Amino acid sequence: MAHHPQGRPPVLSFPSPTGCRYDEVVTKRLIGILITSSLVLAACGSSSDSDGKGGNCAAIADSTPTVCSMTGAARNVIFTNNCSQPVDIWWVNATCGENFYRRLDPGMSYTQPSFVTHPWRARTVVAGVPMGTTKGMLIKEFGAIPAGTTDLPFSVP
Repeated sequence: MAHHPQGRPPVLSFPSPTGCRYDEVVTKRLIGILITSSLVLAACGSSSDSDGKGGNCAAIADSTPTVCSMTGAARNVIFTNNCSQPVDIWWVNATCGENFYRRLDPGMSYTQPSFVTHPWRARTVVAGVPMGTTKGMLIKEFGAIPAGTTDLPFSVP
């Protein structure tokens, strides 16, 4: 390892196509991550919420669904909201689009008739907009429903 006169390695700064130095870009992205994390905690609460109805429903990485609904046998799923805030349940359709199905308050459950191979997603509630019109942050992704004859429990988070 080379000895550096100031006792630390130099910071490498390269011009980027946008005119920003890469160290500035990295710093801005890190700040963005910290702000996003703060917003998630503000929107979803923390695991130490004292309402007794559940814990943190922190967002996970969002992406376009990679598994779409296909034809399959009927099977019910039971969604339970273990978060301390309401969550929205979205079905992933045959074209991998998401359709709003239900809002679940903390501690609530409901049985959803569905089909084997159908994926579902749970998202945060977006404040100030009509229910089901805007997707919130992804909390949990339930992959394709496996084959079976009994009701399948799905818990959020």
